[in-house]
Amino acid sequence: KEITKKVKQYILLIALFYLPWVGVFWHQANLIIQDFWVEKFSLPLFFSSLSSVYFGYENTPIIYHRLFTVLSAVIIAIMVFSPKNRLWKFNMLSFWVPLLIVVLISIFLRPIFLARYLSFLTIPLVLLISSFISALPRKINLVFLAIWVVVSLYVFNILFPVRIKTDIRSKVVNVIGLIKEGDEIYTSPLNYFETQYYFAKLAPIDYTKTIPIKVFYPTEVPFYIGKVLIKNEAITNQIPTDKRIFAIGQDNEITIFSRF
Repeated sequence: KEITKKVKQYILLIALFYLPWVGVFWHQANLIIQDFWVEKFSLPLFFSSLSSVYFGYENTPIIYHRLFTVLSAVIIAIMVFSPKNRLWKFNMLSFWVPLLIVVLISIFLRPIFLARYLSFLTIPLVLLISSFISALPRKINLVFLAIWVVVSLYVFNILFPVRIKTDIRSKVVNVIGLIKEGDEIYTSPLNYFETQYYFAKLAPIDYTKTIPIKVFYPTEVPFYIGKVLIKNEAITNQIPTDKRIFAIGQDNEITIFSRF
């Protein structure tokens, strides 16, 4: 009974910590019924879920599923063999309760399982791993710690591809050299605000007041790529024939549409 009482106290404490987010979730509940870009929850994703939270693996590259499944098994073993004290109970509940809720929502309602959205679970996970390592005998402790550090560095620095930031600035500079009053700039939703920023910073003041920057999207802009921040008049699904359009595509190429 004493253990059950403590578990209930832990659950109540965790619920209080997450209570501020309930209002946010309720306010954004309509997102659950709309299309979302996160892939459907699958068995490979489930088996690699623990290491996904720890390492930030988001199913890319997919060839590393097996490796992250093995790492998840190691993390489960660490949880099982960690010292069973009050801190262990608190961290286990802090980790598993939110994770299972997210998994259930992803299976039955809408896929929302993504490592970047679960970064807060890294804290109890790191504490569990740390308590396990600290409880090991001195020599084994150092060996395991060294192995874990090497594996972590390997995963962080070798497995994940290097992502080069899209060079919007140079494209805007090229457009500024060619554009004239009466022309328009079209870009993708993901590059819209960055294009606005560089154009306002680098273009002549007259251009920034008279040349509009719009988002071109052939269908309705999905809500999850910033639609709520883009004004309706700045979104179009047609290319006019009476104006010269400088289109900066998602592949960072510039296309000029003109009737002249």
